[in-house]
Amino acid sequence: MGKVARVLLAMSLVVPLIAVVAGPAGAVTGTTCKTFSASGSYSPPLPKLGVSTVVTSKVKATANLGGCSGGGVTSGVATTLYTYKGNCNTFVTNKGGVISGASSSIKWSNGQTSTTTVTSTALSKPGVQPAVILLTTKVTKGLFAGTTASGKVLGTSVKGACISTGLGTFKLAGTGPTVFK
Repeated sequence: MGKVARVLLAMSLVVPLIAVVAGPAGAVTGTTCKTFSASGSYSPPLPKLGVSTVVTSKVKATANLGGCSGGGVTSGVATTLYTYKGNCNTFVTNKGGVISGASSSIKWSNGQTSTTTVTSTALSKPGVQPAVILLTTKVTKGLFAGTTASGKVLGTSVKGACISTGLGTFKLAGTGPTVFK
């Protein structure tokens, strides 16, 4: 067998192997993270329930994703910055409260990033602690683009937040794994 024929034969065996390892073209792969925790703040705080004053508050939240497997990452830090116009009335009823200028991203343990959009929906009644919130994160660009993670988180704040005082700070804890798929 000639040298050229051996090279072509070797390539014909290697190319299908590369295709199997790489997966189908355009395939979206994700990751599963065992833990999720976040903290954030409203500045200025949202006025308590019953107060009709509407404020434009800068919101910053930082979340930690841990115990990740798949997609070549083991953890990630998500940062979300946006402006919330409303008060505790609009917040707990998911009415009003416009989010504008949202900037959200995840920096993964492998140094890559994901640009995301995040939405939250309150599932529990006002004043209940911990509040049950549905958190949905869509990856629009970067690592894991095209994937979405959606799940319940438990939200807590200082005692009396939105009831006897405004809402200034909060913490979130995942109720299960965060799966980007």
